[in-house]
Amino acid sequence: MIDPGGKKRHSLTAHAATIRIVQQLLRTAGPRKCGGVRQSEFDALLVELDELYDLVTWLELHRSEFVEWRAGRKRRDDE
Repeated sequence: MIDPGGKKRHSLTAHAATIRIVQQLLRTAGPRKCGGVRQSEFDALLVELDELYDLVTWLELHRSEFVEWRAGRKRRDDE
């Protein structure tokens, strides 16, 4: 998708898919192959990725509400 400014914009669905791929790669590698991080830090990262996936999914489902909210925020910032 390309916006009017000519920048390429990725769909939220594509972002969600990327998050899932990164999660799978991390789970496959494990904490030792990811820089030897502690298991608790590794688990916390996976939880954060789950939350990010949920957020991106929610934004996709409620895109029109988000666009309205963002436009309102931009108007307030411009004042």
